[in-house]
This record gives sequence, structure tokens and C-alpha cells, in this order.
Amino acid sequence: MALALVAGATAATALFSVRVPLSVAATATGDLAVSAQWQQPTPSWGSLYPGSVTPDSVLNVTATGAGQTLRWNLEVSVSVAADFAPHVSTQLWAGACGAGTSITATGYAPAGGLALGQTVPVCMRLTLSPTAPATLSGKSLNATITVHANQRGS
Repeated sequence: MALALVAGATAATALFSVRVPLSVAATATGDLAVSAQWQQPTPSWGSLYPGSVTPDSVLNVTATGAGQTLRWNLEVSVSVAADFAPHVSTQLWAGACGAGTSITATGYAPAGGLALGQTVPVCMRLTLSPTAPATLSGKSLNATITVHANQRGS
């Protein structure tokens, strides 16, 4: 920062300097791949009746890659057959079912992000509204789970 002062016929100059040490760390970029595997056999949620809930199902999600400082966050979405969509609510947690950190539409991103190789258990629970039309009774949800691992800064 430089500051110059001029007053009348006399000139004065003052120079200010600030030095701050910065930590330097190597940064490496790389590719990010995501894998997901059910903790138990693949769930077959089958038919739901109004007011019923799927059994809790846990999907282990892991991101791998070739970067030393690469961090990631997680997005999970669940879609169901079109006729069910307005009547099904989905709950997602990172960690224990019902007690872990809720995964919202913006995803799961702990402070600093997730490290490569870190596995996140994702618990999911779907509920068919008690006011769902009787025509949905006994039909399959045809649920599709989509998982995204998004690279982020640390």
C-alpha cells in the first residue's frame, strides 16, 4: 500500500508495507469416480399401500480419484413412477437412518468436503402418503436412485 501526501509547498511521502506469510501446499488435479453399493442385498421395495413406508435401505457411496487435494460433496436424488411422484416423500441421511445428517436437495457437504476414498453411508426411506389414491395400492414404485459426487475446493 502506498500513500502520498502533498501539502502546500512542502511534499512528504510515506510508504507503508505489510508482509504476511502464506502457507503453500501442493495442489494436484485429477479425475473423480463414484461407486455405490448396497450394504444389504439390493432392496426390492415392491408394492406400497397408502401410509406405508419402505424398509430403511443403506447405500455406501465412495469417490475415488487421482488428486492429492481433491475434495467432493454428495448429491442423492430418488425418483419414482410418475403416478406416484406427487404422493411419495423421500428421506435421506448421511449416516444412521433417522439420526444421521439429513441430505437435502443441495446435497451433503461437510466442512472441507469429503476426502477421496471416504465412504458415506446413505440411508433412504420412502413413504406413500396416507391420502394417496387407492388406484396406487399394490403397484410398484419403480424407484431410481441417482448419486453424484461433485468436485469442490477444500
